[in-house]
Amino acid sequence: MMVAVLLYAYCQGMRSSRKIARALERDVGFRVVAADQQPDFRTICRFRAEHEAALGRLFVQVLRLCREAGLVKLGVVALDGAKVAANAALDANRNHQAIEEEVRRMLAEARKVDAEENALFGPEKRGDELPEGLGWRV
Repeated sequence: MMVAVLLYAYCQGMRSSRKIARALERDVGFRVVAADQQPDFRTICRFRAEHEAALGRLFVQVLRLCREAGLVKLGVVALDGAKVAANAALDANRNHQAIEEEVRRMLAEARKVDAEENALFGPEKRGDELPEGLGWRV
């Protein structure tokens, strides 16, 4: 489930463990992928950190399987569904090494975002907590 959630989040461009945890509570797509499980951001971050090398290899294998199954074609990339006429540049082509580097960059970006948010909010806070005095008193 955690691998599926991370793959889905990264495909959505979401790298922050805190944002992923929030999406697991609010976004129907995330809830379906996670079978309505809602691990907190610390669990997501720890899982990614502990399995980063294996996740990198897995993501590259998934892309390779998609290519072999004919699910993706070289030369067609759609980010938001808009079709734009353009010439293909040679530096836009991806080989196996470029895909592996892109996966490494994506995982490094996730590590960096989590570290920045930990420094900003603290390691135990999500960042969307109510300010002091506005919550319920027990």
